[in-house]
Amino acid sequence: MLLLLMVPFALATLVASAPSAAVANTLTAAVANSAAAANTPTAAIADTPSAAVANTLTAAAANSAAAANTLTAAIADSTPTVLSTDAAVPVPGINAGAISLPSGDTRVFYQDFSNHSIVSVAVTNAFNTGVFESEAIAVPVGVVRPNSPIAVSAVVAATGDDWDEIRIAFFSPENVLTEYVRVPGGVFEGDCATCVTNEGFVGVPGSQVLYAITTSDIIRIGFVDAGEPNTISEAVNSGSGWSLAPLTN
Repeated sequence: MLLLLMVPFALATLVASAPSAAVANTLTAAVANSAAAANTPTAAIADTPSAAVANTLTAAAANSAAAANTLTAAIADSTPTVLSTDAAVPVPGINAGAISLPSGDTRVFYQDFSNHSIVSVAVTNAFNTGVFESEAIAVPVGVVRPNSPIAVSAVVAATGDDWDEIRIAFFSPENVLTEYVRVPGGVFEGDCATCVTNEGFVGVPGSQVLYAITTSDIIRIGFVDAGEPNTISEAVNSGSGWSLAPLTN
């Protein structure tokens, strides 16, 4: 009887001790494996897919920015350039003189600062209504003193609707009072018989005083004569040749 009672006790002890430990170990391993399984997707998401997605999104954003810049540049390039129809006419002048002809046409004469020639500019009327027509060299290079004043006058025809002469007065490089004259259909010339140049009147070097008054019967040119530097003198031609007289009281 004693032997029989001990066998069930041993079996109970064996069941209580051995299988329980194995079950516990099995459960512990299962829990550990479950944790590992849980950690594996997390690590996989953290290490690989998320970084790849982030890089993909960054690249997409960069490509979108590049596309936006390309579109902006295309829009800028396609914008047409609008040019003004009232573009200013370049006039690189130092000094200038002008006259208005009976027709209303304006003639402006300026000294080109680059070569000191005198250029004639034809305008159809006053600048607010007229437009540029043409320009041409009236007095060539080498004839005009640098920074010379310019005085222009015109002889109007007896009918009053045209002109007979246009006269340009200036100083030569030697400060000689000089004229170039043009008649209708011709060009400006400096060897005319009535030009004041032939008289050899000399102005004060560097003087900017110069004016001209011309009518059908008299030509007057005012300047500072080197022989009378403290006043204004006039070269006058009333049809019988030139004379020179200072301003007196």
